[in-house]
Amino acid sequence: MELRQIRYFLVLAEERSFSRAAKRVYISQPSLSRQIGALESELGFSLFLRGGKELELTGAGKELLPPAKDLESSMEVFRNEAERIRTKGPEILRIGYEKETEFLIPRIVRAFSERFPEGHLELSIQKSDELTRSLCRREISAAIRYFTPEKEDNAVL
Repeated sequence: MELRQIRYFLVLAEERSFSRAAKRVYISQPSLSRQIGALESELGFSLFLRGGKELELTGAGKELLPPAKDLESSMEVFRNEAERIRTKGPEILRIGYEKETEFLIPRIVRAFSERFPEGHLELSIQKSDELTRSLCRREISAAIRYFTPEKEDNAVL
C-alpha cells in the first residue's frame, strides 16, 4: 500500500468519476484505475461500486474514508514540518577544545561541512576546567579533551 494510492482513493471518493479524479491528480485514467485496483487487491475488498453513472463507495470504502483523511492530514503536517526545517536556516554546532587537540580540528571541520553544508561550526580553544563549565552551561555542544595519565581530572565528558 502506498500513500499515493490513499490520495487517489480520497480524490476518487470526492469526484466519483475516474476521468475527473485522474485529471485532478495529473495521471491518466487507466493509471488511476490500475492504482485503485492494486489497492483493492491488497486490501482484499472493493472500495467502490462500479457500473452506474457515478462511482459510489462500498460499505468498506465508507469505513476507510475517515482514517484515509486522517492519514492525508498527517502527511500535510509532515510536509509542513519538513518545510519549516528546510527553511529555518543553518544549524550551529559549538565545540570547545583544548590546545593539545587542535590537530583534530581540520578533520572535524571537513566532516561537518560535508554533512551539513548549510551548518555553522563555532570552535573555541579552552582550558580543561573551562570546557567542563561551558558544557554544564550549555555554551558548547561538545568538548574535545586531551587525556594523559598525568592529568588529575581525567573525567569523561
